[in-house]
Amino acid sequence: MITQPDRPRGRGKHLSASPMKDAAIAASSPCINQKKYRPPEARNLLQQLAPDCIVIIAYGQIIPAPC
Repeated sequence: MITQPDRPRGRGKHLSASPMKDAAIAASSPCINQKKYRPPEARNLLQQLAPDCIVIIAYGQIIPAPC
C-alpha cells in the first residue's frame, strides 16, 4: 500500500497514521509513505511490487495518466 505520510492530528498535534495505513499494518501488508506522486519513482516501485491489481482510495493527490 502506498499512503500519505503520517500527519499531526488532535489537540496535541501528535503524528497519527491514516486509517488505511492502520488497516494495512493490521493485515500485515507492506505500507509505504509517499508524500508526493512522482511518476518515475512510483512506476519503478510498482514494477518491483508487481501487483495483480491496483485500487486507489482517497489518496489526495492527482495521479497523471501514464505517458
